[in-house]
Amino acid sequence: MSKNLTIEQWAEIIGIYKTKGIKIAEQEYRKFKLKEIKFSQNLQKRIKQKAYLLDNYGMKSLKRKKGSGRHKKRDDSDIPGIINDLTEEQKREII
Repeated sequence: MSKNLTIEQWAEIIGIYKTKGIKIAEQEYRKFKLKEIKFSQNLQKRIKQKAYLLDNYGMKSLKRKKGSGRHKKRDDSDIPGIINDLTEEQKREII
């Protein structure tokens, strides 16, 4: 089984949470993950947070954001070309 649930699986769990309750939604989550999770309090909190996001922000909130969170490096390769295009007066203003 994959590490994370798909959007469809989360939508199903959230639907169960809204109609049948948190305990049944928790059991469904455990069926999807096929493993034992010790602390149900954390799992219930995660289900409630996902339901809140889905209510307020829609399905786009369940999509995972890829990346490490680091900012992308700026591409400085075009800076020498830009400096060459400047006149002498503009270069003096920059310095």
